Amino acid sequence: MCECHTINWMSILKTGKYEMMDGSPKKDGVSCDDKVNNDQMTFEEYDNTCKYIPAVLTEKGWEHSGSKFPKEVFQYLVGG
Repeated sequence: MCECHTINWMSILKTGKYEMMDGSPKKDGVSCDDKVNNDQMTFEEYDNTCKYIPAVLTEKGWEHSGSKFPKEVFQYLVGG
């Protein structure tokens, strides 16, 4: 169900866009976010399945623990 591992998340830092691991353009409907937005996955399934959730807002602020989403990309996206 989860295909996030097929996306080269670091490519946005070099090319300004996400690409697939083979260098081709990112395919729509591959990320867990896309699947939630397209009603192919529930938010609960996303929470339990996706290993690339960028960060979770907690009482301490944004936490990244346990995620495979690159911290450098998260920092880039939030402008830090």
